[in-house]
Amino acid sequence: MSHPLAVQLAQQQKRGMLSRSVRSEQENFASDTATVAEDPTSYVAKVSFTGKDGQKLIGLIDEDCYVGWTMK
Repeated sequence: MSHPLAVQLAQQQKRGMLSRSVRSEQENFASDTATVAEDPTSYVAKVSFTGKDGQKLIGLIDEDCYVGWTMK
């Protein structure tokens, strides 16, 4: 998966997920600025968004384009 496509998919999924989250999370991760990991481990892509508080929201994109989320 190309980096631009991975970012686009993660941005779309992030918007949907955050629309169901509390307001503080929505505001923290409002930016669509993303970075793509060069080594996605066992995923097709890993896309991360850095919140205003420094936490990272990481989209883990699987082969079937399912996006799972984790935070650091």
